[in-house]
Amino acid sequence: MDGTQKKIVAVVAALLIVIVAIAGVFVLTKESSSNDELNDEDLITSDWQAILNDAKGQSIEIAFYEADTQTKQFLAYMKDEMKSKYDISVSWSEYGPVATGIVKNEFKNGVTTGGKYDLIWGDTTMFANVISTVSGAEYDYIFDKTVDGKGWVNALPNSKYLSDHAEDMVSSIVSGYKSGSAAEFSNGETMYIYNPDYSVYQYNNEKVPYNVVMVKDEDNTGFVKVGYTGSLYNNQYESTISAASSSSTVYSILSVRQYMTSNFGTVQGHVFFGLPDNFSDLYQWAQIYRGQFTYPDATNSSATFHTNLILSAIMYELQYENQTAKTGWAVAEDKDLNIERVDKALASISSKEEFTAEFGYLYNYLADLDKYTNKSIGYNKTGTVSEINGKMIGCNNEKDYGSGTVLIGLTTVASVDMRTDAYACSIAAYAFDSCCSSQYYLLIPDNSSHKSAAMVLANWMLEPSVQAEFYLLTGNSFNIDTSKTADGDSADIWTTYFADGVSDWTRYVPIDRHNEVTIVGQPLGKASLMDTIWHERIGN
Repeated sequence: MDGTQKKIVAVVAALLIVIVAIAGVFVLTKESSSNDELNDEDLITSDWQAILNDAKGQSIEIAFYEADTQTKQFLAYMKDEMKSKYDISVSWSEYGPVATGIVKNEFKNGVTTGGKYDLIWGDTTMFANVISTVSGAEYDYIFDKTVDGKGWVNALPNSKYLSDHAEDMVSSIVSGYKSGSAAEFSNGETMYIYNPDYSVYQYNNEKVPYNVVMVKDEDNTGFVKVGYTGSLYNNQYESTISAASSSSTVYSILSVRQYMTSNFGTVQGHVFFGLPDNFSDLYQWAQIYRGQFTYPDATNSSATFHTNLILSAIMYELQYENQTAKTGWAVAEDKDLNIERVDKALASISSKEEFTAEFGYLYNYLADLDKYTNKSIGYNKTGTVSEINGKMIGCNNEKDYGSGTVLIGLTTVASVDMRTDAYACSIAAYAFDSCCSSQYYLLIPDNSSHKSAAMVLANWMLEPSVQAEFYLLTGNSFNIDTSKTADGDSADIWTTYFADGVSDWTRYVPIDRHNEVTIVGQPLGKASLMDTIWHERIGN
């Protein structure tokens, strides 16, 4: 090798040294910017500032429902807030049950660190993928370390705003769940939607019963007691709701509609139909307004969640009117005692046969109800709940109900079903005296390498101002206790953050009705049994 060649080799070697040095600096810089220095115990015991410092500069991926425009707006708001306030970059994909399935597969393939997801949001069905206490198939893939009985949720400053019952559902359904390892965020409730242009739930703060209609002519408003059959209506009405309710005269609903149509050329704005308050009333209501109630078929893959909720709500409220003869339908006289009975029975049931023996009456009720249900709309195997309920009177310029319309439909996830752009008509919602609630939770996979950033995001989501923004943007329910007082405020959370912005309670159980409406947890652990029996009953 001559002198020139030696110089070239020396230059190349020097360049390689410089490149390696630069790469080393880049690697060190990237590593130091993402921090991740706190171990699992530190995340529970450290002060909050240490967690904020550790989270700074991290990039995380979360699992979050994003199937509608409004939720996407909330996610964009989340992304901007996390970057500007905490220097945390957030991306998202999938939804809870799918995401936890991915986590389960990662652990099966030995991925115990650096997993895809850092925070997952979903209903309680997602926990089945990450926690199992079944003998021979035990696994635990979520961050549920505890120190002195406290988990990562307890370390969040804003966890103080959660209600005292925030973990009731997950702890009762998920065997092996450790307190403090999942933070509640929002929920779904069995609700019933209607077009307020044709139906009336209350008039002047007085409930309109299921068998009373409100009639209006050009000058007067009156009330009429109705049945599917009865006397012919001829502009004879009572001046008050209570007088119509107690009247011995029952008018045919068909004749009321016919009279109003013949006099004014349209039903819209001139007759408003009362609504049922419970499943016993619903059965009677459906016989008056035949074909005007619908719910999705259990074999509709896009609506199974909803159909299981209506079964659960019936389970907690309804009994045979004659327990001995097993005939008729009535609301349990003691709701609390009935809820206790149901929960006790569910705890001991493990087979389809046992479920049928205890709760077979649910399907008998639905068989009776289905004689008057709009099966042509609800009983299809495709279509979202919004599409099914979009057959309501007024959504397609109908001015009276017929074979292709409904007055009441089922909904549970209001963030999807109660959108102003989901229907081409006015929509309002209300709850029966008993309704079933499905809580949603945030969990951190154990193989997340960015747990501190996930905790900072979860804490942000529990901020009163963020909860209010979530409701206003998405229409989905908030879950913190609004009777508590936020730091630095003299008034309670409701007054400070919600009272001015939340003006439309037609999408949810009004907050003053929570004391009179019994809301119970969904027995998701028995969902597969409920599905199987239902499919067999309807011949699918």
